[in-house]
Amino acid sequence: MITAGLNWRSWKLGVYLNTEPLTIYVDAGPFWIEAVRDEPNGRGLSCNWTVVRITVERLKLELRLELDLNFWALGYAAADARDHGVYIGPFNVQIEIDKFYQEQDLVDAWVELHA
Repeated sequence: MITAGLNWRSWKLGVYLNTEPLTIYVDAGPFWIEAVRDEPNGRGLSCNWTVVRITVERLKLELRLELDLNFWALGYAAADARDHGVYIGPFNVQIEIDKFYQEQDLVDAWVELHA
């Protein structure tokens, strides 16, 4: 299935590749196009990691530096008013306010700093 759309909260240039389900997603400013193969192929690869997670509980703020080898982009996107992302190549910084900051044990491998 191929879909396209317009998202005024997202200003990125980039390509996203996923293996399960097989997906190719292209961003060009606020415009996007996506091609998805709906049936699972059983060969999913996890190529994304959280490198550093910083939480500031007083401000209900969470900052994460993530490495995602499937998602190469340059730009900014806002999922909503409390969820922002800055993308530079395979790295992205996620900035979340009053969302999941209190969940300390999401992934054991995270390096965490608490302010």
